[in-house]
Amino acid sequence: MKVVHVYRDCLTPGGVPHQTRRLVEAQARLGHEILTVSLAGEDSTYHSRRPGVSHLQASNALHGVHALRRVLKSFRPDLAHVSAVLIPSHRVWIPVLRRANVPYVISPHGLLSPLGMSTRFNARAASRHRIRLKKAYFGFLDLPMLRAAAALHAQADYESELIAGFGLANTFTIPLGVDEEWVNSGVDRRAPHDPTTFTYLGRLDIYHKGLDLILAGFRELARQGLHKKARLIIAGSDVGGSRGTIMRRLREAGLENVEVREPTWGGDKEVLWKETDYFLSVFRYAGMARATAEALGQGIPVVASREGNWGDWVRRHDMGFCVEADERSVADLLCRIVTDESTRYVARAKNALSFACSHSWQWVAAEMTTAYERLLARR
Repeated sequence: MKVVHVYRDCLTPGGVPHQTRRLVEAQARLGHEILTVSLAGEDSTYHSRRPGVSHLQASNALHGVHALRRVLKSFRPDLAHVSAVLIPSHRVWIPVLRRANVPYVISPHGLLSPLGMSTRFNARAASRHRIRLKKAYFGFLDLPMLRAAAALHAQADYESELIAGFGLANTFTIPLGVDEEWVNSGVDRRAPHDPTTFTYLGRLDIYHKGLDLILAGFRELARQGLHKKARLIIAGSDVGGSRGTIMRRLREAGLENVEVREPTWGGDKEVLWKETDYFLSVFRYAGMARATAEALGQGIPVVASREGNWGDWVRRHDMGFCVEADERSVADLLCRIVTDESTRYVARAKNALSFACSHSWQWVAAEMTTAYERLLARR
């Protein structure tokens, strides 16, 4: 099968680009011919390392239109896979696919979340004007592209429900994969530490990643006199001064057993994983965060929200806890974990590792191929 993968940042480091590259590589290993289409990236070594994968890099979206037209005529793809919505270059390139009669699949990657649609928590102000403009762009430009797609790829039941809420029915659900190098098959988690250690790893985006919910949960532990039973590690990169905000909130609340660390990379994660009993993934919206998959590969049970697209899988495979993304729910669950949930810990840790072992990128690529073939057969 010949597949075109379209994503703005396919060749750069990071979350969704990393996931897109892994899918591309796994599909190439299955024998598919792959063409990636993206804006100029930073990783110049990516090209030579991937046999079976060719690349089209455009300096800008309009330049990409002419190049994409030419390459579609020569490559003659069976199908295109577009990663993410609300991307300006995609609004230019998808019409080229449609005019060439190439069916396409879109993976929203969490960007259909109601909160993600209506709120901005990054450095740019969450002004009403920006929110209205974002919704207008989606309604007039992105929604018609979603409706014209051959199918939409949901990463969890939650995202499938969001898609259905827009009146879109042609959906298939496949989680993203776990990198082989993240899986530690020799790990043996016999019981939680004393105190039970909870870890968050990722960007310190307080509202997006639900860090305010986590801090509220630890304030409740302190209020109930359970603070000595729990320890919290927050590690990650600053986002618009968020590190300083977190430190200020910790001082104001007088919380103990909370440690805020710098970003952790490479081999340093091994130390972090050995300290960790539960990984916290209570996002308000996301597209299956990479760090959560890494934690599962270490056999670490996860506390996850449905909104982050991990909660449904955590609940289905009994590899942690699915929690509502609100302060009360998170606080109640943390209190329950540190008081009476250790009896199921070993089983949940084994289930987490089992999920990581069975949901490799090769498995994802095979499942995705089956979904593609069904779409093409219907056409």
